Amino acid sequence: MICGGCNMKVVITSAYISEIDNETTFDQNLPFPVKKKFGEVLIKFNTKAWVNDVAFSPSGNFAFAGSHNSTLSIVNCRENNVETLNLSHSPIAKIVPLNDETIIVIGFDRHFYKYSSNNPEKKWKFMNSLTKFDLNKLTSDLEEKKEEATSFKDRLGVFKNLNKKTSLIVTSNKNETKNIHLANISSTSVISNNLVTADLAGYIKLWPL
Repeated sequence: MICGGCNMKVVITSAYISEIDNETTFDQNLPFPVKKKFGEVLIKFNTKAWVNDVAFSPSGNFAFAGSHNSTLSIVNCRENNVETLNLSHSPIAKIVPLNDETIIVIGFDRHFYKYSSNNPEKKWKFMNSLTKFDLNKLTSDLEEKKEEATSFKDRLGVFKNLNKKTSLIVTSNKNETKNIHLANISSTSVISNNLVTADLAGYIKLWPL
């Protein structure tokens, strides 16, 4: 199990229940040791802001946490290490893992951003936005200026500049635009290589991956 909250901590605990699970029924492919007591802490780390969302990859090999200072924490559960990325966009509201190498994160600006480690260096990087065309061009410039030790105040300055240079318009190509969700996104799922999202206003949208 993974949880994160306003105490700026992320905790991964054992879900093994001895009265129910045993070595034959427990998934041996999971990266966590068998027979750890239910609730026993396996991995714990601090973030520098409250945690908005957490998620496991489908295999359980990776875990992800999005914090309100617009950072993404990536946990390699097998190697027990944590990598933190400073993001060039609004803080993460939701995380949608597709596999061990790719995730979609949804910002509080209701735009969708793809991150992946499917590259020769095996390092997690921003790939593109599914909804914000201008950001794909802008991000390469921001990455060069970004430093790992930037303060929260500096991060807010980046958000303000992004709001001036980009808009809440979805651009699928140069000749076609459509609105993104206008209300907060309440749920997400991946069906047949499509990301399906629903918002609090009752609208459902489908995004090809």
